[in-house]
Formats: sequence, C-alpha cells, structure tokens
Amino acid sequence: MADNDNDSSSTDDENIKEALREATDSEFLHNYLFNNENSKTNISKHDVPSVVTKIKPSSRLHSEKADIIEGFGVTQSYKDFVAKKLYEFLERNIKFKKMDTENIVKKTSGGIKLLSSSINMLSHDEIVPNNTHSNKRRKTKDNSAENKLKCQEVAVNPELIITQAETKAWNQRQKGTVFKYKKKSDGTLVEEQ
Repeated sequence: MADNDNDSSSTDDENIKEALREATDSEFLHNYLFNNENSKTNISKHDVPSVVTKIKPSSRLHSEKADIIEGFGVTQSYKDFVAKKLYEFLERNIKFKKMDTENIVKKTSGGIKLLSSSINMLSHDEIVPNNTHSNKRRKTKDNSAENKLKCQEVAVNPELIITQAETKAWNQRQKGTVFKYKKKSDGTLVEEQ
C-alpha cells in the first residue's frame, strides 16, 4: 500500500512540475531545477550557471535603419505605397468628359467681392471720397484802413480802466426787486414791508 501511495504521489508531483513548467518563464528557470534528485546534491554537483541569454534587439526605431518619419507619423515608403494605391483607384473610378467651354475672359484686376455671389469687384482705385465738394471762400476786398478805425473806436485805454474814471458813471442796479419774507409760528411766510 505504501507503494501505491508513492506512485500516486509521484504522478501528482510530476503533474505539478509539468504545470509549473508551463506557468513559468523558461528564460529564468531551467530544467535542472525540476529534476527528481535531491536539491542538496543538485546544487553541490552543479554550480548555478550564470544566465546567459541573447539580448533581444530594441523595438525602438534607429535613425540609421528606419526611414525618416515625417508629416503624419508614417514612413516615406508607406506614403509612396498609399499614393500609388490612391492613384490606381482614381484612374479606375474617375472618367473625364470633354466639354465645350466658351472663352470667357475674366477681368483680372485685383479687388474684393462684397459677397461671394457679387459680380462686381471692389478695389481701392474705385473708392471716391464722399466729400468731393470743398467750400470755396470768396475773396473780400481788403479794407484795412476801415478795420483800424473800427478797432480804435471800440478800444479803451488801459489807464482809464485802472483808474476807473470811465466806469464811475455806471449805475449800480440790481437785476430785480428783492423781496423779504418773515416766517410766522404756524409756518406760513409773510412779506415784510
């Protein structure tokens, strides 16, 4: 019976070892770890070998090896391929028709259309200012002698202003009559005389 237990346990152990082999990464664990020999004898017989694996190349693009990437983040060879396929597609699907066109001569002078449907173009040459008429002043006769006489009649000597000789005759009058009021105890106003 002891042999049956050992046989069943050894098959279980082998199944477990097989499951571990599938689950583990083969780069780090080697087959000698799964042998049935004692672990002490295994280690003593074999020194743990240094793990020497081939270093995988980097997945980064190297500027010497890869095509130069421009524009949309794709290589030039990919752009050429897409352009070729697009050209072939357009050649198959687009048919050109010849149409008789009238020779329409468009005015090539520069300008801006006010609206997209406008026929006439606006340009800076055509702009005419609204104020084209200037008020022309008439020439008057030069009467400088008369103007001097008028100014002398109106002018006042400054010494007369300082001495107030000419202003003494002016009447000191008020702008209007001044009314005086008195307030009664009940709050009404009565004119004083």
